[in-house]
Amino acid sequence: MKIDSLPRSEVAPFYNDYLTLVDANTTLVELLKNGLNDYNAISEKITKLNKQKFSYADQKWSVQDLLLHLIDTERIFCYRALCIARGDKTFFPGFDENDYVIYASANNRSFESLSDEFLAVRLASVQLFKSFTANQLAALGTASGKQISVRAIGFIITGHFNHHLNILQSRYLF
Repeated sequence: MKIDSLPRSEVAPFYNDYLTLVDANTTLVELLKNGLNDYNAISEKITKLNKQKFSYADQKWSVQDLLLHLIDTERIFCYRALCIARGDKTFFPGFDENDYVIYASANNRSFESLSDEFLAVRLASVQLFKSFTANQLAALGTASGKQISVRAIGFIITGHFNHHLNILQSRYLF
């Protein structure tokens, strides 16, 4: 499935900026897989420039904070997708990413451990979305008070990743 076939009624307008960053010519599973290569390339650059704990301004996240934010967010979104695909009618609350970063202590970990974790989470995401049937991908649930489909969650994951990849390139690795 490609993003062009995603009904916009299945995703809250809040996520539109992320969805514009998704390649319209690539299937959802391929987008998730491509993120592995994109991550490996940026990770290599971060390491080469020794920017793992760099923050571009006061009160802004470090590279490691941003990476753990990607990990946490992908896990949360995949949990929502799994539950919705399995018919769970739970109303999933929103979450405050800034609180998560405060309590995560990403800078107390090695960049290698965070990279390993990101890759493991992304590989699990690929397998999860590969496992869904067409009906499961179209299943609807409620997250952050808004209707959302399983397939929309997958595209949001890729767009969110691309958004932060762009930020890494422009503000951290200049």
